[in-house]
Amino acid sequence: MAKKPHLKLHNDGSLSYRVDAWSNPISGQGMPGIDKSLGQVLSPAFAHLMHNNQQVLTNIYLSDWLARKICDLPAEDATRKFIEITGLDGEDKKRVETMLDEIGLRASVRKGIAWSRLFGGAGVLKVYDDSRPPESPPSETAAIIDLVPLDRWSLSVDEIDLDPESPHYGRALNYVARNGVTYHRDRIAPFYGCPVPYDTQIELQGWGGSYVAMAWSAIAAYNETLQDASFLLKESGVGILSVPNLTAAQSMGMTASQAVMNRANAFNQGKSIYRAAVVDKEEKFEFVNRSLQGIPDFVDRFATAVAGATGLSEMMLFGKSPAGLNASQEEILSVYYDKIAAIQEGDPSALVQSCIDNVKMQTGLDFDWRWAELSAMSPDKKATSMASVATAIATLEQSAALTPNEVRNLANDSGLFSLEELPEDEEEQDPLGLNSLGGENGTNGISETTGSTEAGQAEA
Repeated sequence: MAKKPHLKLHNDGSLSYRVDAWSNPISGQGMPGIDKSLGQVLSPAFAHLMHNNQQVLTNIYLSDWLARKICDLPAEDATRKFIEITGLDGEDKKRVETMLDEIGLRASVRKGIAWSRLFGGAGVLKVYDDSRPPESPPSETAAIIDLVPLDRWSLSVDEIDLDPESPHYGRALNYVARNGVTYHRDRIAPFYGCPVPYDTQIELQGWGGSYVAMAWSAIAAYNETLQDASFLLKESGVGILSVPNLTAAQSMGMTASQAVMNRANAFNQGKSIYRAAVVDKEEKFEFVNRSLQGIPDFVDRFATAVAGATGLSEMMLFGKSPAGLNASQEEILSVYYDKIAAIQEGDPSALVQSCIDNVKMQTGLDFDWRWAELSAMSPDKKATSMASVATAIATLEQSAALTPNEVRNLANDSGLFSLEELPEDEEEQDPLGLNSLGGENGTNGISETTGSTEAGQAEA
């Protein structure tokens, strides 16, 4: 079949070039400013440039709920229960918690995580009450009086450590704030984004990559799919007005298109005024519905792609219930909480430890800290888990000839037990401490049978 020519010759001798366009002004498909897919570039080159583009990432964060959730959700969950102070009770514990709240530790950690996931880096300025210049290390006896979270665009790197033997290789030696003040690296707690190759890290001034930019192709494809689904939903029911002898309008001095528009306008006007469809006796008006079967599954596939690109489950991102063989909400939450725990153990732990050490110096108190558990185990499940762990350890004790203290250490490592280690000269044959539960007759509260059956009957 011959192709249609791209050039058209008009009666006046002029030529025009015909260009096909995949657009629909009525539905908005393919129309700039309406079709969301036209404003999103899916190429990897564009995603690479996004890492160094503050304005683009800021606009995405403010306008796209999915990108915003990718940044904020892990940050909020990582600081939801925050930390627990151990080794102190009463007024001392309350005093330490108050000091950490006054400098804004929890909020600084949350913003540091969220901004580093968005921009690829952030820093928390530790304000000391010393008299040293900011470009020098802080005094060891100076107290932290405030924490100021800054994103990487408000805190540029002055110089990168290029010494391969340095523990700070590839990291900043000093930072420069937006007001031009230079800060020593010990005064800044950095939060790095997504790990990137070394050359890219140098290009990004020692910072990491943006998690939003890394997953942008999947996010944009998902948004485009939702846009396409909305087009199909709007056109799922098409009204058809059958007008007899439509071509006869030519004899009235009008074009067919004018006749159709005039009749459609009159039809819509009558429908809007009288809430009824006014048609001629020979006309016919009906709706033709388009099947939407398969569209939800299609959208779900792109949602799965976003979950895979971000490492966050569909249940956490979209509130979708788990589906599939042996899928359970509890298992998905367990994997998600493990990911949050990994985030906590990174850059946030360094900032928390620095503040804890400073509070210890100020108060002279000796204590420790830990991240609070994100999920609390129900009593029934905890009892079942403890029984399973105890059975497994008992089997291992017999096969590997473990000492009582080794057994206790294994039990404590499970996180379900908190057994104290026995002195070497007092190790007993009850490593799990069941005897310590006490009992009137037996070692663990179970009554012991003494004597023979005959003796018992004689006593009765």
